Amino acid sequence: RHPLENIMWDCHTQTPHDSYHAMGGKTRRLLDTTFHLLTSNGESEWLYHWKSIEKPPRWSKLPNPILHRQSFMFSDIFRLAMLMPFILKRFLTWRHIKSDALTLIKERLNLSRVDQVATRVLQVWVTEAKTLKLAFSVTMDTNAYKALEKTLREQSRLLTEVFPEDFANVPNLHLNVHLPQHAKNFATLVNTSVGVKEMVHRIFKGVVGHTNHKSIELDLIKRYNTVQALRHLVDEGEDPRFINRKWIAQVTCKEFLCKFLSGWYAVEKPLLEENNTDVEATHMVSHDPHFINIRLRKKWDRTQIVGAGFTKILDPDNTLFHHLSAAYSDDMDMKGALINRRLEFYDYVSYEVLDGEEAEERVSLRVGNVIDMKEEEEEDAFAIIRAIFCHMANNTNRY
Repeated sequence: RHPLENIMWDCHTQTPHDSYHAMGGKTRRLLDTTFHLLTSNGESEWLYHWKSIEKPPRWSKLPNPILHRQSFMFSDIFRLAMLMPFILKRFLTWRHIKSDALTLIKERLNLSRVDQVATRVLQVWVTEAKTLKLAFSVTMDTNAYKALEKTLREQSRLLTEVFPEDFANVPNLHLNVHLPQHAKNFATLVNTSVGVKEMVHRIFKGVVGHTNHKSIELDLIKRYNTVQALRHLVDEGEDPRFINRKWIAQVTCKEFLCKFLSGWYAVEKPLLEENNTDVEATHMVSHDPHFINIRLRKKWDRTQIVGAGFTKILDPDNTLFHHLSAAYSDDMDMKGALINRRLEFYDYVSYEVLDGEEAEERVSLRVGNVIDMKEEEEEDAFAIIRAIFCHMANNTNRY
């Protein structure tokens, strides 16, 4: 089976990478790497300066980061990252770094003196703090976008040079290539973490159970690993397994791949199979002539309808009855009482959208999907599809 068979592209429904968790994951990993470098004397010195350094009074008190950092929230990690350059500047020398790590970094970077290792570690943390500050700025302009892109490139370079074992081919680090564009698309990276983060988290909780008590990174990587690897290589990411990269350059020259690789998301299987015998064959119509070829699939039985909180037969006390009557009367100009009160529920719907006289796009939706919609007050909003149903109107058409 082709690994890219179920990859779909849609620039309007694709969710941007979650910059908050991506940056937090990188910073947590850098903290782990740094603390593993320190000798016991280095840890003692770090703790002394951690306790004595000035902190904003509104910050909550944190336990010993060396022992308890795995329980820290990302907000705690970011606060600690802001202080790390100042703490390391006050005490760090080559004597506080383990001898094996000292030798390894000195040889890897071709440094002439061992005391330069501490300077490089400090440089990594200075760049990390600057990157976080720019990434989560609440206002950005053209100069800020350029500065963000520059610092993200510098962060990637330093992390892979100084700590390649911990950061080479890490997906969160590869996202540095895409974060500047997300910032431009959504004005700031903060916007990509506010309006969609809770909705994305809710979707992930439905896919991966008990996400509050486990690390979901591996579950998500298993789902997106194929395309993530491809995108990493296309974006000129290095992989020691592929010495000759001419083949990937030849692939990216093909025009039909350019649009595909500019945005993507993955699904387990196609939403609708056109030849599936389970597709409803009854003629469906829409009050809007721009929507044609409407097809329904997987009809619900009575147990599914009741379990979802609906009824197959509408009564005048049912809220859905009043909404349906109002839709016929106000939106479709069909006055009069509803003769047929029976509803039929389905799992999937697909339809084609006309642009002029030609079908421009085929849309497939299923129960549980998250969609964006226009609201008069909020303009852009999100909604979850709770049910898909059809009803035979007084004119005998099914809507």
